[in-house]
Amino acid sequence: MPNIIYIPDSTWTDLDQEPIFQNFMKEYFDLLQNSLKKIKIKNDSNNTSHYTCGQAHDRRNPSWQPFKLLSQICKKYNYDPLIARDIIEDRIGRKFQCECQLLRDDRAMRRFELEKVFGVDFSGMSSQRDFDII
Repeated sequence: MPNIIYIPDSTWTDLDQEPIFQNFMKEYFDLLQNSLKKIKIKNDSNNTSHYTCGQAHDRRNPSWQPFKLLSQICKKYNYDPLIARDIIEDRIGRKFQCECQLLRDDRAMRRFELEKVFGVDFSGMSSQRDFDII
């Protein structure tokens, strides 16, 4: 298989345009939702769900392909997947170890776990609580 050299200029110039970026992200999110496994978590007071790649996020794991679907969609548009990832992280404002993290909010999941363990509602407004989390 020959090495593919992407032209980074087209990735930057295309994804810098809001309508193109939005269409690209919509198609990417649809691909993620249709390809990743959806996990449902049921609790007495709260039900939640999230998507997962099903692999341990560890570089030593030979089965883990952290941005496989991004590479597929970038190949379709002849974009550089590394630059597309950088643009997505810049626009969203956080770094990702794996593309399954795009569809879930790890902070919200952690808050849910704390609520389950400690029985405290961390989702309310700070003005409604008798204490603040520092």
